Amino acid sequence: MKKMAETARWVWGQAKKHGAGGVRVQVTTQIQTETVARAGKLEKSQAATRAGLSLAVYSDGRYSINNTSDLRPDSLKKFVQNCVELTTCMAKDEFRQLPEPKYYPEKVEMDRLEIFDRHYDRVGGEDRVEKVMQVEEAARKESDKLISTSAGLMDNKVRSLLFASNGLEAAIEATSFTISADASVRDGQRGRPEDYWYGSSRYWKDLPDGRWVGKEAVKRAMRRIGQDKIASGKYDMIVTSDKAWRILKLLLGPINAGQVQQKRSFLDGKIGQKIGSHKLTIIDDPQVVRGIGSRAFDEEGITAKRLVMVEKGVLQNYYVDSYYGRKLNLEPNSGSSSNIIIECGQKSEEELVKGIKRGILVTDFIGGNSNNTTGDFSIGVSGRLIENGQAAGSVSGMNIAGNSKELWNRLVETSKDAFLYATVRSPAMMFEGVDFSGL
Repeated sequence: MKKMAETARWVWGQAKKHGAGGVRVQVTTQIQTETVARAGKLEKSQAATRAGLSLAVYSDGRYSINNTSDLRPDSLKKFVQNCVELTTCMAKDEFRQLPEPKYYPEKVEMDRLEIFDRHYDRVGGEDRVEKVMQVEEAARKESDKLISTSAGLMDNKVRSLLFASNGLEAAIEATSFTISADASVRDGQRGRPEDYWYGSSRYWKDLPDGRWVGKEAVKRAMRRIGQDKIASGKYDMIVTSDKAWRILKLLLGPINAGQVQQKRSFLDGKIGQKIGSHKLTIIDDPQVVRGIGSRAFDEEGITAKRLVMVEKGVLQNYYVDSYYGRKLNLEPNSGSSSNIIIECGQKSEEELVKGIKRGILVTDFIGGNSNNTTGDFSIGVSGRLIENGQAAGSVSGMNIAGNSKELWNRLVETSKDAFLYATVRSPAMMFEGVDFSGL
């Protein structure tokens, strides 16, 4: 970290010499490994090391953001000079300034977040191979209808230093691991349905059990056997906890201050107003211990704080960076999300399903589009038809369509069990009367 800090200060000195009014510098090194097993054999085991520098230049209302992976002194010197010269050619924008220093953290306590596994370097190649082979073997043993299976492990170790010329110098150390499995199965003349399962964690020891991941991927693929369209109409809908992030994007896009300022959000002017059911509470919490999205500060260096975005259906906050904060006269709180936590209910996902007379359990989303300005959306889905609380067949080739202004008011229940292996920690979500198009 000392070397990174010296590099960042040196870059600021060079930029200042060429006329820059201020800079934000991020110096990063990353180690990434990938291990893949397929058909009972190791298919891939590779590692890559990367280094890079990001330089944001501020000069009398002018701004540019620049990146390089060439950190040799002579190359870096020329890079900084070119960046400053480029910035002077940009149009002037009075709102382009570094965040005020009062928004920076006084002290960065990364250890409290526990996002860096200090045993990372003790995880050897053999450990990684053993893990993916465990996943793939469990998948292969799960069904005689299997066509193919694979398992993968991706992990990262990142060290980074963020420097701002008006008073910030903060270090980041973080690790992450993601284990996954894919499976395809036979379905007679219909083809070869496939699905996957995964889990992410900050610590090696917190990864989900490999056998569970492999078996779950196959089970999900098996549920796709016999998938077909059913009649169009209004159905109650349950979205599984691991896929709820996809439907939440319908809100997390328009809730951004940039979208609001550009009049591209149906949530413009809705702070303090009801935008959904009282069952909907969304919290952004960057302080979750070992959370995949946990952080002490955001990309600008603004202190990361817990935010209630939606409380019992009422919009409380936008994501506001310093630029759009100035334009909208709002206090900056971060221009991006960290850990998204959805308030859980009292019933399990299985209990929600049992309470459905006729509906669809959505287990995957396929493509689709949405309009942040109007709230209109149309998204492809697949899943299970539910009749009288029981699975009555597999569904695919269907679309859900509607408007977010209505959809979130149709949320009637959330489950008590949230998916914890991603940045979005959501329970299953149940909506009533959703429009499905099929036959």
